[in-house]
Amino acid sequence: MKNPFVILCLSLLFPLISQGQVKVQLDTTLEYQAQIYFDFGKDEIRNSERQKLQDLANHLKAMPADFVLLSGHTDSIGTDNNNLGLSERRAMSVINFLIEKEKVNGTKYISRFDGEFIPIAENDSEDGRQLNRRVEVSVYKINRTEIVEARPEKKPEPKEEPKEEPQDLGQKSKVVFIIKDRETNEPIQGKVVFNANKESKKEVLSNEQGISEWVFANDKDQTYSYTIFAEGYFHESISLLVETGHSVEVEVLMNPIKVGNKIALRNLYFYGNQAKLLPKSIPELKKLAENLALNPDVIVEIGGHINKPNTKPQHVAEWERELSWNRAKVVYEYLLRNGIKKERLAYKGYSNTQMVYPKAVSQEHQAANRRVELKVTGKL
Repeated sequence: MKNPFVILCLSLLFPLISQGQVKVQLDTTLEYQAQIYFDFGKDEIRNSERQKLQDLANHLKAMPADFVLLSGHTDSIGTDNNNLGLSERRAMSVINFLIEKEKVNGTKYISRFDGEFIPIAENDSEDGRQLNRRVEVSVYKINRTEIVEARPEKKPEPKEEPKEEPQDLGQKSKVVFIIKDRETNEPIQGKVVFNANKESKKEVLSNEQGISEWVFANDKDQTYSYTIFAEGYFHESISLLVETGHSVEVEVLMNPIKVGNKIALRNLYFYGNQAKLLPKSIPELKKLAENLALNPDVIVEIGGHINKPNTKPQHVAEWERELSWNRAKVVYEYLLRNGIKKERLAYKGYSNTQMVYPKAVSQEHQAANRRVELKVTGKL
């Protein structure tokens, strides 16, 4: 399973080509990983962790990377804001050590700060909290294939010469979505939704060829978020870096809604070891409710899953089993409150019985295990 944050990194690292139609296929190879541990409340590099960073530096000098992703974490002691700040300082300490102490220059460092929200162990013991006080370092190489179909520039007719745009609008950019069925690769009609802010939502329908085009004033390089809906399909969310005056073409493969099919709900974030959603999860729940409203005959089961690798299900604590049920119930109750009929919904907790990675060893694996899924169980 590809880490969504790694996908976003790819879009940020590579400039888009403005001439012609561009199709870019990007993939990554994870070449090296390390976990750097910290003392309680501290962001200084431990003496015991310096050898790990020296080994990492030697690897980067011998085999230069396209980018290094660092994610800072804390245990659950302290306020959310303090822990987010501490996780940021920890990630920056590792970057500064590599640059200043080990002289690893010319490498792209990308950092994220997760505070206490992505634990790899329970916070009810000192051993567990120690594992959570960490910076995870992942070294990536990028495999990039680019196909450019150049189009000749059209000379504008004298009468149709565009007027100069006002300075504050900047140049225009263009985004083209090509929407297809993932199983058949056939084009499908749908709509692309762009939420500019809380008050402004824009929608563009695709044509019979599944093509939806956006042309808009864009005075600076920005990352935009789009959601694609189509009747009979699960929705898709995409983030794109769009450069001023450039164009990009994106192929969107939609998963059909069929009995037995299921998807993991992206961008759902819970407080550590709680069945309580973080506020930033609400946009994803709104998209789910809209998707179910678009497909009113679909019956679904909401399944909660926890991350407990290398542990037999019978050895999982009772509160952990209940956690998987309660997190699924939170999503169930949200959908009920937002107009989805009760007879279309069910929820169930699966504990750790259906982990994607039963022997998870990385943050990406553990995040994939810790999820809420939507499964189609029937139709009305």
